[in-house]
Amino acid sequence: MVKVEHPEGDPWRMFAQFLPGESKAYQGLNRGKRSLVLALQKPEAQAVVHRLIPEIDVVVINYRPDVPAKLGIDYVTLRAIREDLIHVDNTAFGRQGPLAQSPGYDIIAQAISGLMVREGKFDPESGTPKGSLTPISDYGTGLAIAWGVCAALYHRERTGEGQMVESMLLQTALAFQGDVVFDPPASGRGEVPEDGTGPSAPGVGRELPRAVDRTRPTSPQQNGEHLPPGLQHAGRCDRDRRALGDAGGQGADRAGHGLPGGL
Repeated sequence: MVKVEHPEGDPWRMFAQFLPGESKAYQGLNRGKRSLVLALQKPEAQAVVHRLIPEIDVVVINYRPDVPAKLGIDYVTLRAIREDLIHVDNTAFGRQGPLAQSPGYDIIAQAISGLMVREGKFDPESGTPKGSLTPISDYGTGLAIAWGVCAALYHRERTGEGQMVESMLLQTALAFQGDVVFDPPASGRGEVPEDGTGPSAPGVGRELPRAVDRTRPTSPQQNGEHLPPGLQHAGRCDRDRRALGDAGGQGADRAGHGLPGGL
């Protein structure tokens, strides 16, 4: 595995560094990788990557959707060099939608998806939700990428075809919550219970901290205006009807209706 790094260094090198340009976080994420220092904004650096591609099976990119083409490392460009290349394109919010061109980190994906408030951890003074100390969206997306690459390599072994594999932090954060993202009132029905508990409340079954205004929604699931448009009415699940049964035999409204592609 070869990590291409800008001459200024990966930002994780500066996180709690114990030596100049060295940190345990960086070492933990990059142990065992070979290193290649390139400023990909320069044509000569892009040419180095292009010379390596015929010997490379998988390329993993972690940029906004508009960046790879500017650096000459997008799927179309690299596929022209090696037709059966596996090209992984990871983004924060996907390649379509109002947030597509926005940068994003694990903590942002936790907040927008509602995963942060579902942890049930709040600042005792302000009531502000606290994210998981483990970057669950980052690590989960890494696992999803590994599975996607294995599937793509198996497909190539059987067919000789390469392909582009897409992943995103937001998708991972939503997937980890299962059907919770369809809970009311995101579905358009139901209110936050007076006692601050119930399926719509943070950390199911827990009370909200006193600093939180119980009369207002407290998470992206409970306040659609904080979600991308495609997620504001995600699912439209009618849990009351599903619980009671539907005389017409159709059950709840189609779960997943209104979700962005891939979700």
